Formats: sequence, structure tokens, C-alpha cells
Amino acid sequence: MFRHVSFEKDYTLSSVTFQEYLQLCTDPELVRYVNISHCYWLPHEILIQGICGLPNLEEIHLQGTRLTFDHISQILLKCPNITRLSMSIQKTHWGAIKQVMAAGMSTTLKEALGRISHLKISWIASPPYWHLLFLLLK
Repeated sequence: MFRHVSFEKDYTLSSVTFQEYLQLCTDPELVRYVNISHCYWLPHEILIQGICGLPNLEEIHLQGTRLTFDHISQILLKCPNITRLSMSIQKTHWGAIKQVMAAGMSTTLKEALGRISHLKISWIASPPYWHLLFLLLK
């Protein structure tokens, strides 16, 4: 039996409730799907800590959160089974993404991005820079 956890647009969700649920109310080994889309008020530290504690996670939805490309990279490196990802990219994130590309991505990050078979991106206050995305996933 596997767990699907969804807090999408759960405006009553607090940082404490999120952490307690993942630590106390479910077996982290069983969680395969997490949707925290549009939980923009949750701090990125809490999200990263909670998500990275799910070793068998395969699908994650992060649209409309405070997570940057760097944060999502950390999650992908800690959760090697993720193959489905939805995320938001804000105009302010592009500088960091360009820096990563200019400096050269680590082999492990390239491998983590290469495992993604299903990708959905929401562009927030930003034109769709498809060429940069394809360079990242190349």
C-alpha cells in the first residue's frame, strides 16, 4: 500500500501540521505522491525538510510555493525516485538558473533532472524561456 499526500490549496495548513503529519501520521517509506501546490505561506526550510524525509517519493507538485530552482535541486538530489514534477518558475529565479548553467551543473544534478519523465511548469511573471529549460534538461 502506498500513500498519496495532498495539501494543495489547504489554506488551514500550518508548518507544524505539515511536519507532524509527515513525521507522525504516515510512514515516510510509503509516501509516493505529494502535492503542496499553492501552499505559498509555508517556509522553504520546512518544505525541504519534510519532503527530503520521504525516500521513496516518485511524484511531487510544488507549483505556487516559495521553492526556488536551487531548493528543488536539493529535493531532487535527496529523493532519487522522483520522475514526475510540477513547479513554478518566477522571473527572479532565472538569474540563479543561468548561474548554475554557466558554472556547469554537477553530474548528479544532471542525472536527477534526466530522471524526470513528466514535467509541468508554471511561468510566474516571466515569459517562457524554453531554450533555457531544454538546456537544463539536455
